Amino acid sequence: MGTMFRAADWFVRIRSKGDQLKITIWDKHGDKLFSDFLSPEPTTRFWSSVAKLTSDEVVSAIQRKLSY
Repeated sequence: MGTMFRAADWFVRIRSKGDQLKITIWDKHGDKLFSDFLSPEPTTRFWSSVAKLTSDEVVSAIQRKLSY
């Protein structure tokens, strides 16, 4: 699985690496801000890290793509 989409001012890629999903986020200038593996049950800390670097809108967009 692999998908890339725009969420607010950021670009998000979700891709499968082995048996895990990896979330990578870039800003509008192409600078990578975030890259980490998504655990089967992501913690509040994971989503808080994403929101802190980007926005709550990005968190919601990722969660919608993953059907959370």
